[in-house]
Amino acid sequence: MKTWLSNQWDHLRGTFWFVPLLMVAGAVALSLLMLSLDRAAAGSGIELSPPWTFTRGPEGSRAVLATAAGSMITIASVCFSITVVALQQASSQFGPRLLHNFMRDRGNQVVLGTFIAGFTYCLLVLRTVNGTEDGRFVPHLSVTVGLHLALAGVAVLIYFIHHAATSIQAEYVIAGVSRDLHDALGRLFPTKLGGGPDGPSP
Repeated sequence: MKTWLSNQWDHLRGTFWFVPLLMVAGAVALSLLMLSLDRAAAGSGIELSPPWTFTRGPEGSRAVLATAAGSMITIASVCFSITVVALQQASSQFGPRLLHNFMRDRGNQVVLGTFIAGFTYCLLVLRTVNGTEDGRFVPHLSVTVGLHLALAGVAVLIYFIHHAATSIQAEYVIAGVSRDLHDALGRLFPTKLGGGPDGPSP
């Protein structure tokens, strides 16, 4: 039973959607938290505009959030499309396992999750920006967090380009195969070879 659960968890962890889905859920929770803070501050009359916040009006906030959301989803689609093409060409030399390793790589999953989570966060905050005369509401803290998520997307983009270029090298592929082999042996044969089980035998 323990081996089956370990295999199922390893399979789930190796899928390309599990980690990004968790990060999107975190982005939804973060947007709700930040918007509640902004609404609480607006209801109490507190002006949340320290020097590090984005203090533009409704139009500027909408422009920043729309630009951040559009750029992150565009960069994610272009980068991963180009990378998959490069991996398909490299897999003709190293075999189809290269694509499998790319999907299982935790760094690639986190990069995709960062872009999609940032896109989701910006969309959820964008829908709350109100510039009408009846009810003017600009979530300064939420917009500032969205701007920081966009900057984080730039950082993970630089990492992803370097990581993708490294992952198609021969020594990296061989090291990944060796690591997977040792992990599989550890799951199938938890007892060390050449040694008996712990405790008295029945």
